[in-house]
Amino acid sequence: MNVQQLTVDERNMYFKNVKILGDGTCLFSAMSYLIHDNVSMAIQIRKAIVRHVCNEWKRFKWFTQGPSGVPNGTKRLYYTEMSKPYTYGSICEVMAAGEIFPYKFQVYQDGSLIAVFGDALQGIRRL
Repeated sequence: MNVQQLTVDERNMYFKNVKILGDGTCLFSAMSYLIHDNVSMAIQIRKAIVRHVCNEWKRFKWFTQGPSGVPNGTKRLYYTEMSKPYTYGSICEVMAAGEIFPYKFQVYQDGSLIAVFGDALQGIRRL
């Protein structure tokens, strides 16, 4: 089993590290695994998140990332790009997930917490 050390509340803790294929669907596959214990719901999770971002476009538009790394110019462009199965998700999509799923999503990079979204109604999920 692959284990990774993360710093949680200023303490080093060890967690199971699940490898997810980095194919553009990876963020949504990871969320599917965290929520459902498998990656089979990745497409549905992507659709729900993209729909939420589009419905709340005024709040989310500045957090979106187009292919060049700058925010998407329009809701239609965002929807078109993010509906493609291999378009990578970003922190915008994690932020949206925190609003529509009953979990607190903690995002880690190099073992340290870099972002938190959502409420821990049904627990914490670490990415």
